[in-house]
Amino acid sequence: SLILLLMKQFNIGIPCVYYQISGIYCPGCGMTRATIALLKGDISKSLHYNYACILWLIAIFLFIVDRYIS
Repeated sequence: SLILLLMKQFNIGIPCVYYQISGIYCPGCGMTRATIALLKGDISKSLHYNYACILWLIAIFLFIVDRYIS
């Protein structure tokens, strides 16, 4: 929570090297923002940043279920 507060205060994010070199958004662009929004419970904002975040959430959930329940 402190890290998120500092990132927001100083407008710090993780730069995308692919975007910086090519100028084209990669499939992972916005994933950090999407994950943070998802952790805060804002699903619509998470989807706005990157749809793949929801897919990762489902994959992680299925992995946990398979790993610990099976």
